[in-house]
Amino acid sequence: MLDLADLVTRRCEVWQPRFRARGKSLEVTVEPVAVAGAADELALVLDALLSNAMRFSDHGDHVCVVLRLVGEGALLEVSDTGIGMLPEEMGKVFDRFYRGSLGRDRALGGSGLGLTIARELARAHRGDISCDSVAGEGSAFRLRLPAAAPVRRRSDRKVVTRRLAVTLQAG
Repeated sequence: MLDLADLVTRRCEVWQPRFRARGKSLEVTVEPVAVAGAADELALVLDALLSNAMRFSDHGDHVCVVLRLVGEGALLEVSDTGIGMLPEEMGKVFDRFYRGSLGRDRALGGSGLGLTIARELARAHRGDISCDSVAGEGSAFRLRLPAAAPVRRRSDRKVVTRRLAVTLQAG
């Protein structure tokens, strides 16, 4: 059994300096959720989602990571206020080597394999990933996994919210 809330918190703490260095905010809200799975593989999934959110958003944009228990499963959402995708790209985003047209105009790098690998790892854990996006407004990727037995927490708090980077203010 894996404490997914702990994994998400730890991975976001690793990514936080990268977001801060690029002038982006990262907010994390987690509820206790346990899943059956391999921590290293699920960390790769989250890393792929965070990497995309960072690469496809601009200075001053906001990235939000939310983990919660929904019904019988864990729902992890990584959303951003970045460049988003065109409607015709939505069906291709998880294809091998696919790189969106909006991203191609920028020197963003990437092989086009991150989301493909993330989806395969999610499916190996009896879950899946989906995406919603609006060009010019941002994207939201959702990882759904079956939940295991509840995780016991030391504190009575069920939800932990952390702002892991400075929020930029116009001034």
